[in-house]
Amino acid sequence: MGAGHGLGHGAAVRAGFFASLLAHELSHSVVSQYLGIPVPRITLFLFGGVAEISREPDRPKHEFMIAIAGPLMSLLIAIICSNLAFYLAGDMNVAETVRSGDLSVLTNLGPLATALFWLGSINLLLAIFNMIPGFPMDGGRVFRASIWAITGDQRKATLWASNVGRYFGWFLMATGVMGLLQGQGLGSLWSILIGWFLANLATMSYKQLVTDQTLGAFTIADL
Repeated sequence: MGAGHGLGHGAAVRAGFFASLLAHELSHSVVSQYLGIPVPRITLFLFGGVAEISREPDRPKHEFMIAIAGPLMSLLIAIICSNLAFYLAGDMNVAETVRSGDLSVLTNLGPLATALFWLGSINLLLAIFNMIPGFPMDGGRVFRASIWAITGDQRKATLWASNVGRYFGWFLMATGVMGLLQGQGLGSLWSILIGWFLANLATMSYKQLVTDQTLGAFTIADL
C-alpha cells in the first residue's frame, strides 16, 4: 500500500471515529428533543462529546432514557462494524482468533476490514467506558436515575453518582501516577489527564445542580 493510500485510509478511520462520536451524542439529543428538552448544541472534544441539554430532566425515567441512548448507539455501531469486518474477512476466522488472543491475523485483513474492525472495537470500548456509573457520564446518569427513582430525591441521587465519578477519576489519576513511576510514559499521562477531567466534572456537576435548585426561583432583579 502506498503512502498516499495509507494516509487516505487513516483519514477515513478518523472521520469514522468522529462520526461515531457524533452519532452517540445525536442519539442523546434526539431522545431529549422527543421528551421536550431542547439541545442547543453538541460539542465534540478530545475525550468524546457532550450534548448540551437546556435543562435537567424532571423525571428519573426521562433521565434514564436520554442517558442510555448514547451507549446503545455506540453498541449498535460496534455490532454493525464488527459484523461487516468479519464478513469482509471471508474465510479468515477473525472472531475465533480474537477470542484466542492471537491478533496477528489482523495484519492480513484488507484496509476496509481493518478500519471496520477498529471502529467496531473503539465503539464497544466507548459504550463500556460511558457506562461507568460516575456522574456526569452516561452510566452515572443511569445510576442517578435509578437512585432518584428509588429515593425520590434528585439531589441525593446526584451526590451519590457524582461521588462515584470523583472516585473513578481519582482511581485513573492514581493508576497514571503508578504508571509514570514504572516508566510507562504517554499512556499514564493520558490516564492522569482524563482522571483529573472526570473528577472535576463530577464535582462541578453536583455544585451546578445545588446552585440551580437553590437559586432557580430567583431572577437577576430579585438578586
